[in-house]
Amino acid sequence: MSATEKTIVLWRRGAGVTSVEGDLSIRLGLPLGPGGDVANNGSWLQWHWDGVAFHISNDHWGMYPCYWAETPEKTVVSTSIAGALRHVGDRRWNDDAMAVFVRLGYFLKGDTHFAAVHALPPGVQISTATGVLQLQGVLSTPVRSASTLSRQSAMELYVDAFDVVARQTLASTARRPLVPLSGGRDSRHILFALRAQGADPLAITASHFAPKPDEDQRVARLVCQATRSEHNVLE
Repeated sequence: MSATEKTIVLWRRGAGVTSVEGDLSIRLGLPLGPGGDVANNGSWLQWHWDGVAFHISNDHWGMYPCYWAETPEKTVVSTSIAGALRHVGDRRWNDDAMAVFVRLGYFLKGDTHFAAVHALPPGVQISTATGVLQLQGVLSTPVRSASTLSRQSAMELYVDAFDVVARQTLASTARRPLVPLSGGRDSRHILFALRAQGADPLAITASHFAPKPDEDQRVARLVCQATRSEHNVLE
């Protein structure tokens, strides 16, 4: 069990919760935006058991990892798949989901490696006194109005906003930043922004499943050499 893992178990009987164990209240991640606006910005997850009902919510994009599983007697919510599995007896492999993952590189519609464990969808805001998570129809996408900014103004605003996020992220923890570096533009930009703030991030690149080539490793290695960043490859 990881020291940072958080798990809550809601024991149910009939239409109510009989007992609760684990982490009763958590607030994880980094809400970003004016006034700490958690409704639309950042990567965050929070839940709370108030003695009567269980409340859980996450950011619009579902970026912070969270998993859930249900049996006839209990509901388990955890920040790790392993945490959810420890409390359910069903450890059957999800063959259909893995077939998709091997071909696409990611899961769909909340699937995980295991049939009994599901990823929490994005944009969740649920309160339940029964302990059952009613997740149908919770998937949401933020509505954005058309921008009147010029291309140059949009680029400058993006750069400024990215720098703010990098500063806030570094200020929120004393831990060394870990950057999943694919060699693409997005992850390169994150590495550059952290370096510009004086941080010493550790870059991680994962090997691809065959037949996809490992061009990412080559590009990521060059980026790390140019920025003098430590680089590890996961085989």
